[in-house]
Order: sequence, then C-alpha cells, then structure tokens
Amino acid sequence: MIRHSIYSVHMSTLTGMTTQRLVGATELLDVMKIGRTRLAALAARPGFPAPVVVLKMGNVWDLNEVIEWAQATGRTLHLEAPTTDVQAGDDSTP
Repeated sequence: MIRHSIYSVHMSTLTGMTTQRLVGATELLDVMKIGRTRLAALAARPGFPAPVVVLKMGNVWDLNEVIEWAQATGRTLHLEAPTTDVQAGDDSTP
C-alpha cells in the first residue's frame, strides 16, 4: 500500500536538480481549510502563485510557492492534511 497526499516531482534545471511538490485544487482546499469559491477568489488576486500548469482537470500549483505566499500574507496552512490510500498493483508476470 502506498500513502500519499502531495506529489513530489524532480525536475532537471540548468542549475541542477530541484524538487517541486505539486498540488491541485483539492489538495489546496485540504491544506488551506477553505472552499472552492474562496480558493478561486484568492487565486485571482495579484500575488497568489500562478499555476505551474493548467490542465483540463484544473490548475496545478507548486506547493513551495503557496507556502511562501501563505507565510508572506500571514495565512495558516495545515500541511498534515489527510492522505489518500493507493493500493499498488502487482506487475509481476507468472
């Protein structure tokens, strides 16, 4: 069983390896303890981190940028948000 709530992605840059913790709207709702309407209002404000990518399923943000924004604006994040259980499949062949 694999437990995860926030995905980490290693991305190669010219300066070396960096880690991005990517979150979608549902994860932000969990860590910010707000509703979708409030998230949409905050995301539309100047200063809120821009999404790193916009997909059909919605925006994806770099959690590190959201944490920096929260610290700069005096907002509290609940980074101990509940995790999701994912059952790993058996890829072995007989």
